[in-house]
Amino acid sequence: MFKIAALSPLFLALAAIPSVFSQNAYRETDSSVFLYGSHTKHRIFVYQLAEVEYVTNENDQIITLNTDTSYLVFERKLLRKGVSVYTMKYLNTYSGKGLGTTGDFSDTLRFLPYEVEFDSTGKLVGLRNWTIFRDLYLADAARKYRENKLDPNQYEQIRKFFETRDKVEATVAQDVFSLFSMFGKDYTLTGSYIVVKETANPFTREPVLIQGKLQFEKPEGTKNTITAKGAWETDKRAEEKMKDDYQRIALMLNPDGSFTSLNQVRLTSESTLYYNKIQTKAMSYKLADLVLMNSSTKARLRTFQLWDMVD
Repeated sequence: MFKIAALSPLFLALAAIPSVFSQNAYRETDSSVFLYGSHTKHRIFVYQLAEVEYVTNENDQIITLNTDTSYLVFERKLLRKGVSVYTMKYLNTYSGKGLGTTGDFSDTLRFLPYEVEFDSTGKLVGLRNWTIFRDLYLADAARKYRENKLDPNQYEQIRKFFETRDKVEATVAQDVFSLFSMFGKDYTLTGSYIVVKETANPFTREPVLIQGKLQFEKPEGTKNTITAKGAWETDKRAEEKMKDDYQRIALMLNPDGSFTSLNQVRLTSESTLYYNKIQTKAMSYKLADLVLMNSSTKARLRTFQLWDMVD
């Protein structure tokens, strides 16, 4: 099972998207689509998540490779007018049985159940039991502080970071938020949207904004398939900031200057959503996040595939 980074927030903010549709009237034209998620009509729905992480060297050779497959199983817990609450679990296999307990902190995040709330359009509203994850992070930070693995400044930064719900949600539930981030909105098929994503500085774990475009279209030869493709990257200002952070930390760890200089760093991200207008669900969703440092690349690839539905 992959380790979940201690601070790895990911937000999606769509700019200038019109909100002209009521929750019960999803009008569409040849040039527009409303992404309505009917996944909340099912008692259980399941997505298979395939993950790949790799690091390449300056010769573009893969020097480390990790792969993993898990299942995100959503089971309805509460249903009332306009709101659906599901318990979501990561399972090794889709057999109805949960993961075994683990003493590792990062893996524990995937052992705990997530209580996620959707509105009537299938849009993810939030993580209802976010305080459980906050307390877990704070307890882990306190333990490391007592063991002198964190200095007072590092401990205070972590404590302040997890004070708010949005930071906790972005850190522990980025898979779920990414998968459902585009639902409950109307989109044009004739233009593109400026999109800002917040990812993590690879050296300090502080938020870094990356900007790009999101384009919706109906692939040629299809009748009910809509794709949403996006690509983002850091700008020069963010890249200079990351190089400065690397230099500062490297000097702290190696006062004699015996460390490799960082001449280039860049963060990029790409995503593709495949949405079916008849099923009104995300059939698959692909994400690729890359960190380029000098001539080395670290990549994390994720593919969500609709696996099962139970009424």
